[in-house]
Amino acid sequence: MPAPSRRPTSRRRGRIIALWGSLFVLACYRLRPGSESLADGAPRKAGSLGYLQRLRGGAEKAVEGLEQLTLETRDMSPPETPTMPAMSGSTPVNAPVIREAKKEGKKKVPRIETFEKMELKDELLRGIYDYGFVKPSIIQQKAILPVAKGSDIIAQSQSGTGKTGAFVIATLQRVDAKRRGVTQALILSPTQHLAQQTQKVMRCIGQYMDIRVHLSAGGANVREDMEALRSGVEVVVGTPGRIIDMLKKGCMQPKDMKLIVLDEADEMLSTGFRDDMYQVFQFLPQDVQVALFSATVPEELKDVISELLRDPVQIRVKKETLTLTGIRQYYVPLRTDSDKLDTLCDLHDQLGAGSQTIIFCKSRRGVDALTDALTKGGYACSSVHGEMPPADRKRIIDKFRKGKTRVLISSDLLARGIDVQTVTTVLNYDLPRDMENYLHRVGRCGRFGRRGVAINFVTERDFNLMEAIESFYNVKFDKLPVDINIQAVLMDKGSVNTRPDPDAAAA
Repeated sequence: MPAPSRRPTSRRRGRIIALWGSLFVLACYRLRPGSESLADGAPRKAGSLGYLQRLRGGAEKAVEGLEQLTLETRDMSPPETPTMPAMSGSTPVNAPVIREAKKEGKKKVPRIETFEKMELKDELLRGIYDYGFVKPSIIQQKAILPVAKGSDIIAQSQSGTGKTGAFVIATLQRVDAKRRGVTQALILSPTQHLAQQTQKVMRCIGQYMDIRVHLSAGGANVREDMEALRSGVEVVVGTPGRIIDMLKKGCMQPKDMKLIVLDEADEMLSTGFRDDMYQVFQFLPQDVQVALFSATVPEELKDVISELLRDPVQIRVKKETLTLTGIRQYYVPLRTDSDKLDTLCDLHDQLGAGSQTIIFCKSRRGVDALTDALTKGGYACSSVHGEMPPADRKRIIDKFRKGKTRVLISSDLLARGIDVQTVTTVLNYDLPRDMENYLHRVGRCGRFGRRGVAINFVTERDFNLMEAIESFYNVKFDKLPVDINIQAVLMDKGSVNTRPDPDAAAA
């Protein structure tokens, strides 16, 4: 019987080759310059973390580390996986999320019912009372203190409840006036008008504080913007596009930024702005505090929010109650779109009598066409839309705010953030296709506890959409009476048209 062959089988040859190859790679890695510090310059494994997570962790410093080498041999056990040193100021590189969230239960947010009990700075309190605030609104009672103390926060409350005042007061409390010229807070808004409004409120409330609030938004002079930022300001209020431009130019120094506020956060994190937000966060410190304020928090944004915020305080108003308080909602049944103009003309005298009205159209063309038709018919109105030059928009909105015009026709540009407290009526000439936009439109009336009226023109093809809105917000629109007196409705102290809450009834 012949002796067994000592030549290695093909399987054994493969194992030997794999073993020598692995040892060769390991030896080369350890011999390369600077290899004793694995955290210096090692490339991140592609796709190992989400895009936002890489940005927040500082992609240029993050490393993935060596993968475990498994040597298929009977006599050699696999080496241990190298332990990566944690980066300063961040979570370990192998953690699932760079902004590590503590595993805690839902926090109960206390209500601080007076500004004095919030332990605010004396000069800030003086500005608050001079501005006309007497008692904080519910959102202010709950949101100011967590932001002022440095917590990440999601604050959801309907339009007109004092969200702007909440984050303005909290930001002014958070900023250290002694750090002169150091940019410590950034407030981002989706539109130039909203940014201007925020800056104005912040300057008024902070008038007794030595804090400079700079507006960096589209429409402002770029050179003046650059010079102001380079000279150093404590708070910047702006829009994403201009802020990104200033960051890229090096005019704005974000290394000491401790707070970023996203106003109208649902809009800021939507598809249209999301890439801009990624770019902004790429420049910010990894441990920056994030505060989101919005009337709505759509389900599809929750993954993005979970990456941005760490263990946030959550203050939310139930969806069903967002549009209801103080607002009577009606519908006008129409056969086709061609019936809308005559119906509006019949209502026009009511809309401008002793109050102000915003009429919403679905497009810029619709705004222009309706404005032309009403003007030719002898009806006084003004109009704004997104394609209008910023200076013209500002002039028209200022006239409307001062009461020089009574009826304003708009695209969804004004559905968010422009506060005109004397607006009592919103008319949806075209129903919004987006459920959230209905809330933002209707939120323009009935501001700060006042009563309001919403009128919806509904054609035969719109009835399904109207029913969807009713279901989404748990309301029932009343048919508009032919002899309606809007001023009488506004004076009526009766209940608004809400459906009974089945959960409350069951309880």
